[in-house]
Amino acid sequence: MTFENIHIEANVNPLLSAVTPVDNLKFINSEWSRGDIQLENTESESGLNYPSAQITLENIRFVPGASVRIASYNRPATLEIKNSKVNSAAYKQPVSGNVTVLSSDISTKAAL
Repeated sequence: MTFENIHIEANVNPLLSAVTPVDNLKFINSEWSRGDIQLENTESESGLNYPSAQITLENIRFVPGASVRIASYNRPATLEIKNSKVNSAAYKQPVSGNVTVLSSDISTKAAL
């Protein structure tokens, strides 16, 4: 799934929540101020193993005070952040759950 030219102005949370076996999410050319990405397994289906999800954020402008958490629960996910823009060198992208950061041009931090 590819999302392009997203500009969030309202309190949208989560921006994306999926319990289906989505294996590739890409957000490009967007401005992000709030709205989490949450990936989960369907708990009612025992023994169901979803494939690892690849999350790519490319050419994203994280606005000052951005509150965006990327989380994957009960399933693996990888994250790449490319060509991002931040107004503060102190900004750190929160990541939680079973997410492995493959590459990022901004700092990341463990989210609670």
